[in-house]
Amino acid sequence: MHADVIRESVALYQSDLIVAPFLKRAIPDDVWRAVRCLIVHPGPPGDRGPAALDWAILEGVA
Repeated sequence: MHADVIRESVALYQSDLIVAPFLKRAIPDDVWRAVRCLIVHPGPPGDRGPAALDWAILEGVA
């Protein structure tokens, strides 16, 4: 998402919390300073990007 789209969405929904699973772009500074943001990234150590869990399962990583 483009930073302006994030800002517009936060303003439109008057968000108290932003949950960002599989975040691909940084949340704009002015947004994360104003609204609590939870970035959920379930990758194991040695993360391999957006499919980290898939790779871990395929390779038998504990």
